[in-house]
Amino acid sequence: MARGKETPGTPGEFSVKAEGADVIFNWLRIRHNIASKGITGNFETSLHLGGIETQDEVLDTIGAGVSYNPQDLDYEMSAIFVPHQDTPFSGPPISLGDSLAIPVAFPSERNRGRKLELGKIREELKKRLNITDFSVEFDKEAGLIRITKAIPSTDRGDSYVLHHFNRPLMTEAYCLHFHGSPESDVNVFSQRYSDFAQLLKLVADSIYKAGGCPSPSKTLSLAPPKSTEPQNKTLEKSLTQTLTAAGLLDDESLVADIRNRILLEKRPDISFDDIGGQQKAKDELKVIAYSLTNPDAFQEEGTRPPKGVLLYGPPGTGKTMLAKALAREAQANIYIVRLSDVIHHLYGKSERLIAEIFKQARQDAPVVILFDEIDALAAQRQYSSEATSRIVSVLLTELSGLEERNGDIVVVGATNRLDAIDPALLRPGRFDLLIEVTNPNDAEKRVIFEIKMQQAREIAGRELFADDLDMQSLIAKTEGMSGADIEELIRRVLVKNVRAKMQGNASSLVTTDKFLSEITGYESIRKAKAKTMGLHGKR
Repeated sequence: MARGKETPGTPGEFSVKAEGADVIFNWLRIRHNIASKGITGNFETSLHLGGIETQDEVLDTIGAGVSYNPQDLDYEMSAIFVPHQDTPFSGPPISLGDSLAIPVAFPSERNRGRKLELGKIREELKKRLNITDFSVEFDKEAGLIRITKAIPSTDRGDSYVLHHFNRPLMTEAYCLHFHGSPESDVNVFSQRYSDFAQLLKLVADSIYKAGGCPSPSKTLSLAPPKSTEPQNKTLEKSLTQTLTAAGLLDDESLVADIRNRILLEKRPDISFDDIGGQQKAKDELKVIAYSLTNPDAFQEEGTRPPKGVLLYGPPGTGKTMLAKALAREAQANIYIVRLSDVIHHLYGKSERLIAEIFKQARQDAPVVILFDEIDALAAQRQYSSEATSRIVSVLLTELSGLEERNGDIVVVGATNRLDAIDPALLRPGRFDLLIEVTNPNDAEKRVIFEIKMQQAREIAGRELFADDLDMQSLIAKTEGMSGADIEELIRRVLVKNVRAKMQGNASSLVTTDKFLSEITGYESIRKAKAKTMGLHGKR
């Protein structure tokens, strides 16, 4: 999931944090594809994004959600601001419009019901919108406030509506709505989502000011449920199969489909300092990062930066993390392309996906393109299928095409099996820089333990490990383990404290003995995994 944007508040105000724009975008896109093709089916059309119980002098609850209307082929982002009630109320989620239902909690006692006029809220809202790109007008006859944000370089604007919402046994709530047609660009939707969060905060502040009370010092986190992303993938797969069977998957739909399969991570939050060991690999990659931020540096020395970098080594050694750290060091975006994203069941579509990735990268440069598990994408052609051979050919063509650019796109491959890579990809001008990423040595394992334990402490906000840990024994017992193995060991030993709490026992600091006991059990699991992978022909 993409990182969120937060609309901060000053003391006495509340803030709104909007996360998961890419997941919501895909949720809307898939439903729009279904509805626009005239396909009927049973799928959710509303998505609850979050809510908080304020329970103060002005409001009880603030909630928000997004919905898709298959009849009108548009979507709606909505927020509801529920004031105190004169009468206790409990019931089903509040329905906003035809499809959106927002769960709202109501406390059992109501003694201070109040009703604020929209005109007064409008005056407070105007004061806050004067320093933003929004404009506001009050339609007294219709009983609503219209808020507009101009779109640069156009004569159009995004329009929002704030109005009263009536429900039996409730004083009037306030609802904020935005209607729009699903965008074809995730960046456009992300901006609208951010604008909605900003406006939600400003409306809440205005309601509290109109009510004569300070805003609560709370944060409303807007995000789709965790189940949304896997549900998106399942529904999209079903849609693709249906369209294929009906012959409805045209080129335009395919391009939109594949463009949204690739994970684009803007300015990853993983740095080289977050990765234990691998100093040689880090040093090599820092030079590549320098080539992205200083494209003329290599030309001034009469040479060129590598076009492609191949990270190879055992599983769990941090190859993907190194690629993300490279992108962060270079202040670049990163495209993460995995096997499941590329191998398309329709003949010839995988090659078009590869071409589309590079086309999009040229628009988003500077970009790092990471092909994870590239041994599966580009296996030696004499041992692979015709489809795989075509993918290799497209990769070669696209890598050759990077010669025209000034080093603002770097392609990184990650593999556990260097021997499975087509030799044509390893020639100069392609993946011409090979970097081995090995299992950590003793000194590096100590650093990994320290980094991962410190991250756990920061999450918990307290000490979790005994101060007399015998690190030398732990390092000796983790012979042959990767950084990912060490991270998993720490997770597993901390989970035992959770189990202890479940059984009514107090949590205790993790000792050397607890670690050693977990290592023994984990080693048997590693051996079983290795045996299973061996049966499937993997190393």
